[in-house]
Amino acid sequence: MLRLGIDIGGTSIKGALVGNVVGHPVTDVMRIEAEAPYDSQVGIAAINEIGNTIGWTPSIGIGFPGVVDGTSVRTAPNLGDEWVGFDFSDLIENNDVVDNITLINDADAAACAEMKFGVGEDEGGTVLLITIGTGLGTSIFRNGILVPNLELGLMRWDGEEALEHFASARAKDEHNLDWDDWSSRFQSALEHYEMLLSPDVIILGGGFIHTSRHWWDSLTTQADLRKASLGNDAGIVGAALS
Repeated sequence: MLRLGIDIGGTSIKGALVGNVVGHPVTDVMRIEAEAPYDSQVGIAAINEIGNTIGWTPSIGIGFPGVVDGTSVRTAPNLGDEWVGFDFSDLIENNDVVDNITLINDADAAACAEMKFGVGEDEGGTVLLITIGTGLGTSIFRNGILVPNLELGLMRWDGEEALEHFASARAKDEHNLDWDDWSSRFQSALEHYEMLLSPDVIILGGGFIHTSRHWWDSLTTQADLRKASLGNDAGIVGAALS
């Protein structure tokens, strides 16, 4: 069965059709640029454009960068407060094909895909997955079970700002950091997460992973450190599987 997967992000909204037994899109990924912050009207217009172009399915899955509850948004730290309280089920009222929508935190979506089809497949114990992008998305699986909506990128750092403002891809650009400076910051973030969570495995993914040749070898962890294998498609695949 095919399902439309949508990945809402801080720099773009992407979508593709995904089969429920394969770990990759079965159509080309359609990407619409959308620089955060932007409101729900921009997001819904992009989803409609993707669906009208690629093809709607009766049930669709959406990954969203914030805490979600059912089909509603509870927090949207990188997109803007106008999203808070928005209910994606409104899409159904204006669509003759879609009759079911599932909503999942975007980091959880990518993590679910990686745990089912990627380097976390069949992994037990405690697995921490970090997506590096506009923010730092975090997900934890314990013996294969997801702990949802774990927004550890928003943890206070140095008593002042969120950790993701210190060590994300956006932080590198905003603070004009070279690779050594950024990797040193990210190493500090990893050490903090390890101290708190004692993971057995850490998987790093997200859009920023394509730059890993500049910083991967500088990282050290007690946990088994792995690079996500599904790339930028993980969020779409995980949303479709949700």
